[in-house]
Amino acid sequence: MCLVFSYMNRMVDAFAADVSPAQAQTLAGMLDKIGGGVERFREAKPWTRFVGRLPAPLQAELEQIRQGEGDCPAELRSAIEARVAGASGGDRSGPTALPDEVAALADTLCADAHGVTDAHIANLKRAGWSEEAIYEMIYVASFAAALGRMERAVGLLARR
Repeated sequence: MCLVFSYMNRMVDAFAADVSPAQAQTLAGMLDKIGGGVERFREAKPWTRFVGRLPAPLQAELEQIRQGEGDCPAELRSAIEARVAGASGGDRSGPTALPDEVAALADTLCADAHGVTDAHIANLKRAGWSEEAIYEMIYVASFAAALGRMERAVGLLARR
């Protein structure tokens, strides 16, 4: 839940998407159902399966971010992922230095998803980044923020 909420919150806010009342009601119903299973979740302790490793689909997505083809260079995507996931609680090493305009977007998405503005996008476009590359940066930063938070949560639960 932590990963999905963190990711979707950042994607929706970065693209200034609106949620309709019907969509909000559907989401509220889903969260009610999930909330009812919290006690079973605590008893089953599923987080113990993920201590020290990621579920296979998340690991595959992370590899795609780090090594896959894209309009944003793989080295830059890796640096965005390391910087944002590390700042979000994940255990990361590796280069995290980013161009100023990319760092501004990544850091804002990490700390305050609502804070992404048209100025962030305009600065990236002025620096020569294509819309496709900017989308990839937003996706990577959103995924990394969610992943770092999930890793932190799993680590905390595993200590219980």
